[in-house]
Parts: sequence; structure tokens; C-alpha cells
Amino acid sequence: MEKEGDSVCCLDEDDSPFESAETIEIEVEEISTAASENLHFRILALEEENRKLKDENKRLKDENEFLTRKLSSSEVQGWFCIENLRSDSQLFKFYTGLPDYKTFKAVFDSLDQQ
Repeated sequence: MEKEGDSVCCLDEDDSPFESAETIEIEVEEISTAASENLHFRILALEEENRKLKDENKRLKDENEFLTRKLSSSEVQGWFCIENLRSDSQLFKFYTGLPDYKTFKAVFDSLDQQ
């Protein structure tokens, strides 16, 4: 047993169970630096992803413009229209089920009047 006045434990300033303010500052700075570096790399990755998406967007816009021009050009117009089938009874029958353009026109006009 210990007597009164005997010290159970003596701590010097260097043996303090608490970290010094300087040590805490250094740790906070290290954490802050690591977080900053992490954010920097994340920003670089997002900028690269953004650049790739912009490139893809431009490519798709160019393709859309090309296809729109092609569709509106005379290349496509008239490929499949009534005028091309009008003179070919076999094609007309194949696509419409009607024997010829004259019959088609009569049916169309009768439906148009209703």
C-alpha cells in the first residue's frame, strides 16, 4: 500500500498524454495538404472527362448536321414515293395491295371526301 504523500505517477512536461498544439497544427496541415492534393487530382480527372464529353458532343452534332443535310437533299427525296410506284403496277400492287395507281387514287379520293 502506498502512504499518503507518495506519488503514484509523475509526469514531466514531455510525458504529457496530450499532444502539443504544434503537433496538432502539423497534423492538420498534413491532412489539409493531402485533401488539397486529392481535390487537385479529382479536378484534373473531371476536366479530362469534360473535355472528352465535349469532343463526343461535337462529333455527334457534326454527324447530326451531316445526316440532316443528307435527308433534306435530293439523294433521299423521291426514293420511296407514290410517283415512283405510279408507273409500275407490280411494285404498286406489292406495296399497296391495290392493282394500280388509278384504283389507289379512287380509294384515296373517296376517303378524303369523308
